[in-house]
Amino acid sequence: MPKAWGTVSSCELDLRPGGIFSIDIATADGQEIPNLGCVLEVVPMERFTWTSMLFPGFRPAVFDDIPITAIVTMETVGTGTRYVFTALHRDEADFAKNKTSGWQQGTEMVLDQFVAHVEGMR
Repeated sequence: MPKAWGTVSSCELDLRPGGIFSIDIATADGQEIPNLGCVLEVVPMERFTWTSMLFPGFRPAVFDDIPITAIVTMETVGTGTRYVFTALHRDEADFAKNKTSGWQQGTEMVLDQFVAHVEGMR
């Protein structure tokens, strides 16, 4: 969650296929934004995949948001880790809507915060 936008007000992850992926965001102006999805794949230290197209238990999702499937991959490279976040959209129209919503910018901000956190642990 980009610090400038708000905070994570609640989070629940069941890291197994069909498990819950839930991250609720509280914006600076008091709005609550739920983000509910289903875990598709977990390969420890390699890959984590989830989608908002399904609710937990692989149940079909019904919502007003733009659906995505997210794939996070990690691999050891030298003394570091290569981290890749891939967001799959149904079509170009959904991708365009997500870009105008600030989603891509927010995702990049979160990644910058993650890198700063990891560097601060050294």
